[in-house]
Amino acid sequence: MWSKVGTVAPTQILPCSFAESLTLNLLLCHETWRNKLTSARMARSVKSLAEKIMRCKFNLAVIMLAIFMMLLSGCSSDKNKVSEMDTVKTDGDNEQEVDEDAAFVEYRKISDGKNTAIRVIRHTNKKEAEKTDYPPEAQPYQQYLKRETIEMYRFPEYSDKKRFSSHSYGIIDPKTKQAMIIDPGAASVRMIQFWAEQKKVDISIIALTHGHLDHSGGVKMLKRAFPDAVFYAPEKDAGWMTKMSPIQLSGSISQLPPKPDQLLKDGDILSVGQIAFRIIETPGHTVGSICFWQSKEKLLFSGDTLFYKSIGTTRFENSLTKLDLIKSIKTKLKKVSDDTKVYPGHGKSTEMGFERANNPYLQNK
Repeated sequence: MWSKVGTVAPTQILPCSFAESLTLNLLLCHETWRNKLTSARMARSVKSLAEKIMRCKFNLAVIMLAIFMMLLSGCSSDKNKVSEMDTVKTDGDNEQEVDEDAAFVEYRKISDGKNTAIRVIRHTNKKEAEKTDYPPEAQPYQQYLKRETIEMYRFPEYSDKKRFSSHSYGIIDPKTKQAMIIDPGAASVRMIQFWAEQKKVDISIIALTHGHLDHSGGVKMLKRAFPDAVFYAPEKDAGWMTKMSPIQLSGSISQLPPKPDQLLKDGDILSVGQIAFRIIETPGHTVGSICFWQSKEKLLFSGDTLFYKSIGTTRFENSLTKLDLIKSIKTKLKKVSDDTKVYPGHGKSTEMGFERANNPYLQNK
C-alpha cells in the first residue's frame, strides 16, 4: 500500500525539470544500492552527488562519468564499514540498513477526481519516531479517551485561519472496530485517513453538528476514501449547506459537502457499534445546529453551539438570534449533567457544570 521513495526531505517538491527528475532517479538508485552493497560510504556518496546535482545542474556527461568513477572506487571499500549503518524497522516493513538520522519518506497518489497528485504522507525517524510519524504539516491527532467501551480522539483545528478548519472528532467502538467522524474539516482529512489506518478501524459514519464549511469541507474527500461510510447531517441545515456561493470556497481546500445519506433531527439516536448518541437540536448558530450527547460516557459534542466561557456567533445568513442560541443551551441541554465533558468545534474542551457557573452568556440576569 505504501511505496518507499528514498531518503529525501519530507517537504521536498515533486520533480518536474530534467535535473530534478534525474536527481530522484539517483535517489532511487541510492535506496537500492544501500541495501545491496556493503559500503556505507558509497551509499552516502551517491546521495551527496544527487543533492549536488539538484543545486548545480551539472552537464549530463559529467554526471554519468562521476557516477561511473564512484562505482569503481566504492565497490572496493572495506566490508566492515557496514557497521556505520543502523537497523530500523518502519511500520510493518522488513528491517533495512539506514543512516541513523535518515527519515523514510513515503508517498501515496491522491486523486480529487480531476487531477492525481503525489503527496508526502508519512516519514519516520529512529530518534523521534513518535514526533514525526504523521503526515508532514498535519496536526497530530490527540487521544482523549481510551476505555473498554469507547475510544475518542480529536483532530485539532489549525491556528492558520487560511486553512479554514475546526476540531474534528473520531469515535471508536473497541469491540466492533467501527468508527464515527464528527465534523471533518478539509484540513484534517489526511490525518483522519492516517489515523484510521493506524487504528485499523472502519469509518462507518460521518456526521455533522451543522453545515458550515469549516466543519463539512472534508466530507466529500472522506467519502471518496471511505465510500461505505454513511453521511449524516442536520435536517434543517441540509437544504442550504450544499449550495454555498463559490466566493465562500475562494482560497480554501474545502469542498462543498455532498447530499446527506441520512438526516438527523431532535431525539434521534445515532449508533456507531454499541455506542449510541442522542441528537439534541440547538438552533442558533445555524437554524439546524445539533449536539451529540452520550449520557453513559458523559460526553457532549457541541459543534459551534457552546464553547469554553462563550457561545457561537449568530451573524451568518443561516443563523437565528443570540437570544435563540442562549435559549437552546439553557433549555435543550438542561438534562445534560454537570460532570459531562463538552467538546466544541473550536477552542478548549470544558464541562457543562463549569459553563453553567462561569459562562457569561448563561447567567441569569
